[in-house]
Amino acid sequence: MPDPEYKVANSIPGRIRLRILKLRDDADFATRLKALVSGLEPVSEVRVDRAAASIVVQYDKDSVPAARLQEGLATAIKEAADPRRSVLMNAKVLGYAFQSLTAYEYLQVQEILRWRQKPSSILANLSGKALSPLQTVTDALIPKSFLKKAVHLVETSTDNWHQEWETLKQEAKLDDLCQLKKVPLEECDRLCKSVEARAVKLASVEGGAGAFLGIAGEMVDADLFLRLALETIRRTSLCYGYAPQSKLEQQFAWAILEVTTALTDQERHKSFARLRDLHHVLYQQTIGDLVQTSVQTKIRDVTVEAVLKGVLQNIAKLESVGSIPVVGIVTGIAGARATIEAAATAAHREYQLRWLLENQQGRSSVQADPE
Repeated sequence: MPDPEYKVANSIPGRIRLRILKLRDDADFATRLKALVSGLEPVSEVRVDRAAASIVVQYDKDSVPAARLQEGLATAIKEAADPRRSVLMNAKVLGYAFQSLTAYEYLQVQEILRWRQKPSSILANLSGKALSPLQTVTDALIPKSFLKKAVHLVETSTDNWHQEWETLKQEAKLDDLCQLKKVPLEECDRLCKSVEARAVKLASVEGGAGAFLGIAGEMVDADLFLRLALETIRRTSLCYGYAPQSKLEQQFAWAILEVTTALTDQERHKSFARLRDLHHVLYQQTIGDLVQTSVQTKIRDVTVEAVLKGVLQNIAKLESVGSIPVVGIVTGIAGARATIEAAATAAHREYQLRWLLENQQGRSSVQADPE
């Protein structure tokens, strides 16, 4: 099999751009090549533009000469072009050591890490920090009756998941939900994109239909946000083969909801710490290992009311300064779209991570950080 032709379009210390015509015609080659190049030691970022048949590589110019990097790129191009050669990658991220990932899975692990590390916007950080002394005020803005209603909404949000699956399985062309844990990750992601598109469309319609005035209107905003966000998270879970019916599964959805509304980096860190504990429990349950007692206790002590109260407090804080569009709380079509896109992205990445952890069992071990 002849090696693909390529040429260096331009090169400066720390950045090189190659033109490879095969990128335009072969999506699998593009995926394999991006994964292999991303795995090279000095490389920090890889961008593939199939329409332009080019790949841009950024690397640490102080750790490797340009000539040696080009040798590594030439080898990667040759390996990526051979469909008979298995491209299996290892990755150590988020406290887990993944082994034998496909090229597509490896790239998704990198995307999960990139999403996790993305900081909150400057304005959201400033708003969250400036309004933190108003905790008692935001408590007063959340009627107990609404909080009770919100808790009931969350606890009953999974009641009709069987009907949701009946709709989704026609698109998946599978009979059993659990079969989605054995299909390629690409297929789960395809279903997830379809779910997200429908959710965003629905959010645009419902978000643009309301006129929200005063505190009562703000609570309608929150009610609409919770319902649409939870529906999106629930449907996303089905795309990866997870039935949202147990208490632990509900807590996983609450933690995703918490990430979606986190204002500051500190709040995001706290939300991700909760998700880390849940991932450890869910993964260890899957492989039959004993879960640390301390982690079990932390999970058991988290209640839906505590999580929702934090979510609603952030909504109330931002309502008080008119900054809702910054984080995507529903205030019309644009706000509704941003809200559901944020929830869909969070659910997509976290259920991808669960799927990847579980699928390591049939290949080789994945080691979890004990912390």
